Amino acid sequence: MKEIDFEKLFELSGVGALALEEELYGFKKAITSNYELGDFLYDLRQSKEAKKKIVTDVFPGASKMFHDVISLIIDEELCRNISEISRSFGALVANKKKIRFDELVFSEKPTDELLGKFKKIAGERVRFKIEIDPSIMGGFIWKTMDGRIMDASIAGRLSQMKEEIAV
Repeated sequence: MKEIDFEKLFELSGVGALALEEELYGFKKAITSNYELGDFLYDLRQSKEAKKKIVTDVFPGASKMFHDVISLIIDEELCRNISEISRSFGALVANKKKIRFDELVFSEKPTDELLGKFKKIAGERVRFKIEIDPSIMGGFIWKTMDGRIMDASIAGRLSQMKEEIAV
């Protein structure tokens, strides 16, 4: 099994490095949130051609570079490593581009005005990945690339209150 040379991948992706990082992140999210898709891609009994076809079907508008990278991942049986691959490439892109990728989780799609406020607070060097998770019931969760988490969600507040009452 081969390892991916992220420096070379960054070099090959050129000006499309940010787009490739977003596509790999989306692929990772799709695999982790869709059990059937992940299970199919992880199953070594499934043909590589069938796996590539399903990726093409699920990500029809993705770049050629994305499909080439995913083909390599499938050929080298690295699908189980996609979270690490996405994280490693994202960290390299962030370092090279002098930016930070943070994740914002909302219970529903945020307005452009609200996102503008977050961008103003974070500054130009932060790129947000938006995730929708209705289970947080409102508010937001801000996860920074370095592992810090600000939980201002209703679910987080309820959990905190529950812990305080239980003491």
